[in-house]
Amino acid sequence: MQPIGLNPYGLAYALGLQGANTPRANPNPISLTDYINIAKSIGAGGIELHAEHLFPLTDQQLTAIRSEFDALGWWVVLARPLMIDAWDQTVRVAQFLKAKTIRMHCTSILCGDRVANGCDWAVLVKDVREKLAAASKATSPHGLRLAIEDHQDFGSAELLELCGSCGENIGIALDTANPLSVAEDPLDFARAVAPKVFHVHLKDYRAHWSDEGYRLIRCATGDGCIPFQEICAHFAGRDRVTAAIEIGSLNARHIRVFDPNYWSHHPPCDVRQFSKAMAAARVNRFREEEDWRTPWEKEASAEEIVAYEIDQVKKSVENLRRLSLM
Repeated sequence: MQPIGLNPYGLAYALGLQGANTPRANPNPISLTDYINIAKSIGAGGIELHAEHLFPLTDQQLTAIRSEFDALGWWVVLARPLMIDAWDQTVRVAQFLKAKTIRMHCTSILCGDRVANGCDWAVLVKDVREKLAAASKATSPHGLRLAIEDHQDFGSAELLELCGSCGENIGIALDTANPLSVAEDPLDFARAVAPKVFHVHLKDYRAHWSDEGYRLIRCATGDGCIPFQEICAHFAGRDRVTAAIEIGSLNARHIRVFDPNYWSHHPPCDVRQFSKAMAAARVNRFREEEDWRTPWEKEASAEEIVAYEIDQVKKSVENLRRLSLM
């Protein structure tokens, strides 16, 4: 596995992504240069970039950024949703930045909830297949790899099936914590998809249990329930696999596994698999009476939210160094 880098979405509020175009948007979002400097400050070995932020940049600006990354010895992964088109712009940016992997989430489904907001799951999956096949054709001639993320929507077997049926350059971006959103044990999930993994998000959660299931609350990587050393062991010696620190959303994710509606359109779940997932979610959990809310959910000031995000990045680095992973 390549040296660990930084993902932007744990700094979503600082970057102006969280609450964008709402009254709660960050009034002073940090710049791309600021984000790159944060990655430098933590000793990152590479960087994941929000592709759409780069589309307006000129060829000269992109060349200058890549020259800086070359001096640092950094790998680059671009991140974007599957469902926007813009493949010409994505390929252009990837070529200038020498990015080989495009990380994508395939749907807007979260929390494993396949009936949320009137979703027609069968139609959505059909659309994903068509978009993935088209994306593969658009990117494969350029030597690009497409890494589809377990973004709280698909299970391990479903992701592997999409990889096998939609294009030869399609693999997986493993989010280490998101298996809990589809009631799978994180280590079992990682073991299952490991042969197809191109990129890894080193993300962690602490759970707060409810009558309907559990909320997944962001925390510094290494402060929650995910067994990072065991997961990363599956990628030892695989030089083409990149990995980045990602800290979860500022909004808790409520996984309602005790509600029968949660299981709509999910494949049958082996009770042994389910029990392992439930046990994993109880490691380092919140006490029932603890306040699990993030500063965003408490409507804290912009300064407090930004400080919270930055502090969790720094703590993640400390934890990964303690685990001899960084």
